[in-house]
Amino acid sequence: QKRIIYLEDNKLLVVDTIKNIFIKTNIKQIWNTKGEIEIIDKTTVKLKNCIIKSNINYRIEDSYISNYYNSYEAGKRVIFEVDSVKDIEIKTSIEFKDN
Repeated sequence: QKRIIYLEDNKLLVVDTIKNIFIKTNIKQIWNTKGEIEIIDKTTVKLKNCIIKSNINYRIEDSYISNYYNSYEAGKRVIFEVDSVKDIEIKTSIEFKDN
C-alpha cells in the first residue's frame, strides 16, 4: 500500500494505492469523530464545517475515541469500504468550508 497526502485547491487529498491484489480483499479507510455527522450522499459526509468525500461508499458506526491514556468518549466512525479483486486507488478529499 502507498499513501500520498497533499493539498490541492484548498482541499486535503488522501490517495491510497493498493496493488498486487489477486483475491477478494476488503479495504477500509476509517475516520473517527466526536462531532455530529450529516449525510450528504453515498460517498460524502459533512462534519461541522468539513466535507469528506471519497470515490467509494461509506458506512457509519459507533466508536470510542481516546483523548489521553485510559480515557474514552463515545463517537462515530465513518468507514469508506470496498471489496476488490484487483488493484485499486481510493481518493478521499477533505474540504473545509466557512459556516
